[in-house]
Amino acid sequence: MNIISGRVWTLVIATVTVIISAGVCFSNIASALDITHYEYGKIVINEKEYTHDIVIWPDSTITLGSDDMHALRLNDFEELFNSGIKKAVIGTGDEGKMAWDFSSKLKKAIKSKGIELVMMDTHELVVFLNNTKERNFLTFVHLNC
Repeated sequence: MNIISGRVWTLVIATVTVIISAGVCFSNIASALDITHYEYGKIVINEKEYTHDIVIWPDSTITLGSDDMHALRLNDFEELFNSGIKKAVIGTGDEGKMAWDFSSKLKKAIKSKGIELVMMDTHELVVFLNNTKERNFLTFVHLNC
């Protein structure tokens, strides 16, 4: 090993040591979301089409939402409450009508758990998700209404 490559190797080891000691966790780095299409009842994310309401986790994992996300209930948030995530972003549908049915009791229950609640119609949500680098929140995407 010559002196230059030895110094580079020392720099690499020192950098990795600093990263590890600083507590950087690469598993929390979210993969990219590429939302290329949204219309009433359909969204395309990372080239996969969804026609059912979905939930997007901070690591960009996508799961199906409950059968009737139009009328979210407290039990729809149990997984969120147990996850340690402190922010929920909800796409309230094509015209935002889901927000009209979102009960003040449910909003209070979510906020009482220390979770910030952000609601916007699903068109706005798509723009937000495509433009944000922040991914430390749970996203509920309602595709209808």
